[in-house]
Amino acid sequence: MVDIRRPGSLARGAARSQKSRSRWEPRKHLGVIALFLVLILASVFTALRVRESALGIYNGFKGLLNDARNFSSSGVNNSLNSIEQDLNSIDQRARFLSLIPKLQAIPEAIGDLREVISTVANLSNTFNVLQSEGLSMAFSGRGEELINALKTTKLDLGRLAEIGQRLRERTQELGLYEEEIGSIGGTLADLNKDLGVLIDFLDTDREQRVVLLFENHSELRPSGGFAGSYGELVLSRGNIKSLEVNDIYYPDRFLSKKVIPPPQLQGITPGWGARDTNWFFDFADSSKKLLEYLEASDIYSDQDIVFDGVIALNVRVVEDILRLTGPLAIPEYDLSLDASNFLREVQEEVETKQTPGQNPKKILQSVVPLLIDSLGRLDSNGKAALLNVFASRVKNKDIKLYFRNGELENLVSNAGVGGRDYDLDQEFVGDYLAVVNANVAGGKTDVLVDQKITLESRVDPSGMVQNNLIITRTHHGGNEPESFYNKVNQDFLRVFVVPSAELKFIQGGVSKKLEPLANYAWGGYVRDNDLSELENSRTLLAIPADGYAEEYFYSGKRIFGTWFNLQPGESRSLTLRYTGGRLPLKDGQRYKFVLDKQSGSEATFDYTLTAPDEFRWAESASQTFSFRTNTLLSRVEIDLTLRKK
Repeated sequence: MVDIRRPGSLARGAARSQKSRSRWEPRKHLGVIALFLVLILASVFTALRVRESALGIYNGFKGLLNDARNFSSSGVNNSLNSIEQDLNSIDQRARFLSLIPKLQAIPEAIGDLREVISTVANLSNTFNVLQSEGLSMAFSGRGEELINALKTTKLDLGRLAEIGQRLRERTQELGLYEEEIGSIGGTLADLNKDLGVLIDFLDTDREQRVVLLFENHSELRPSGGFAGSYGELVLSRGNIKSLEVNDIYYPDRFLSKKVIPPPQLQGITPGWGARDTNWFFDFADSSKKLLEYLEASDIYSDQDIVFDGVIALNVRVVEDILRLTGPLAIPEYDLSLDASNFLREVQEEVETKQTPGQNPKKILQSVVPLLIDSLGRLDSNGKAALLNVFASRVKNKDIKLYFRNGELENLVSNAGVGGRDYDLDQEFVGDYLAVVNANVAGGKTDVLVDQKITLESRVDPSGMVQNNLIITRTHHGGNEPESFYNKVNQDFLRVFVVPSAELKFIQGGVSKKLEPLANYAWGGYVRDNDLSELENSRTLLAIPADGYAEEYFYSGKRIFGTWFNLQPGESRSLTLRYTGGRLPLKDGQRYKFVLDKQSGSEATFDYTLTAPDEFRWAESASQTFSFRTNTLLSRVEIDLTLRKK
């Protein structure tokens, strides 16, 4: 080992050793050694700086992808500028390092990255056009431009994927960021594939028909608010050819088959139709059923009309749009609609000012075209804000899509826009919860009902999860000028849990005597197969409790159901105690909790999970893990790790 306190000792020893074998020229050889050491140190230092800059570039591209996902054109430009600066700082050092065989690939990689910047800049420009003009293209007969812009984007994404593959090969030589570059390449490939699916859907001579549902969160149903109105949206090569708005009851008037409705609805309707098909919590299940019953109506079956999909918008989406566009003047109704009065005024018009024999939702036929026209007049800032509205409402489950095309349905489902419930596979270890309300003859009261969900879970010494669920609902109606806000909130409430769950106790729920409005045995009524699958699993639970409960098994979930009615001004709680899943008690065991939100429903959520005495949760460094939120997104997923103390 070199003695750093006597730096000359090694050199003198080496000189004596060499002197006996050959003539030594100290100045010349020491100069060569010094130069070699300088080169090595400079190379190591520069390589470290290269790695640092490369990390900056990698993080820049990660930010770029995130900005693209979040529709942030300013973020894309900032990411490009950041990457350009890192490339400039690394370029000269990289040329010097190319003298070292191991690092010869760096300058070539920089060339690839510069090509990436150029391609991404093109993508950003196309994206800006789509952001500012995409909606107006669809509504103004410029659908071909829209499709061509999407095709250009797909070509650029394909080019990026090719460059990414080259970069990955170069990083294999360098031993730097191979996994990270591969991850970005995989993301690009997925985006390219998804875009191809969308283009294939739009770029066809066949007209596509999509049902546009307007869901009202003041009257909740399992997959969202009651959809009293719907639009028939006709697309042709990227153009919105027509949009006709109608009352959801209209096609049911021409439905020849008579279908037995769910037991909970038999007291308010003799038969089942398109209006009530959102009885399933999973939006795809409800959408399939909606399309089935619409197409069975004579108004569509006589023309052999079939639909390609469903787009559901909560009223909150319209309110957000009105905040951007400003008030809409509806002179034929002597109304000015804005975000603060839209829901109340439209409901008042529909509920109390109907003309006999007229479409009760006719007001929406006036509103929708004006709303679309106002969107086309938004400036660039407004159009960017509109994309943010859509993105935030998707996260809040206020926008949902379903398509019969399998690839397109997979795309929207993977993007979190499908309104699907969580799939509990065989490997799932953890717990699941969804609280699902169904307003049955309870007026428009859900908009005035606050809901708080409290789940206290404890893992017992055997590993079984013991749950105490408290659902508190408060009705703030009673003094509103509109009668439909002052009614009793009649709620058939269902709790979706893991399939192995067992209900031990319930308090607060009640039974309800249902008087069917038709004689189903003699009236020529038939059963719906999917509805029968749900109802055939129904059993009444006989448990020691101050309450009423029935149980179902559907879509891989155990379901506890009860009636929970609420008077105006009243606040009450429903309590359920039940077992959840079983957790293997071992160090490092992973545990997952999932909460699925009901579309249209807002609630606060408090969750605590307590481990057995000899364990703790790594994420909280405590025996108890806690989570609380006042604003539920479409899904809450909590991943935890069990650790021994």
